[in-house]
Amino acid sequence: MEIRIVTERFSISENDLSLAEYGLPVDVFDNPPVFQVRFVVRSPYYLISENGKFQFVRDYQERFNKVKHQIYENDYLTIDRSFNEPSDRFESLRQLNLIVKDVKHTIQTKFVVKNKIELANIDLVGTWPVYDSLNQSSLERELHRQTVADVKEFSDEDDKTDFD
Repeated sequence: MEIRIVTERFSISENDLSLAEYGLPVDVFDNPPVFQVRFVVRSPYYLISENGKFQFVRDYQERFNKVKHQIYENDYLTIDRSFNEPSDRFESLRQLNLIVKDVKHTIQTKFVVKNKIELANIDLVGTWPVYDSLNQSSLERELHRQTVADVKEFSDEDDKTDFD
């Protein structure tokens, strides 16, 4: 039986909003953080997609999707607080450590099948803010107001072209 590596990527939130897609300043949050998880997988638990990528067979892909949702449900508040409203400037590092441990634990207890599907590694990919000045300067507050106005303007324009 052949053994392959199956790689899955998923965001720490359920939406993968990238401001760059909407023509907004990319330096604000241009590369949302994701987990890249690699599994060592024995045949017949994987298949080769049309583009030549190894992926889980349908039943296990659905199972992994449920695990991703459970991770989101378990860690949403921690994720939201640590990356959007840090209580101190370095709190997100401590929170990130807890989140990664929870991701590992959840995958190993809810998804891994011994000697058939095993967790190889978890990588952090994207922008992972580890320091935040908490918008304490007047220049930062002005940038924040400007960005909020840009997002609102884009949202208002999108509402005008929605023909549903």
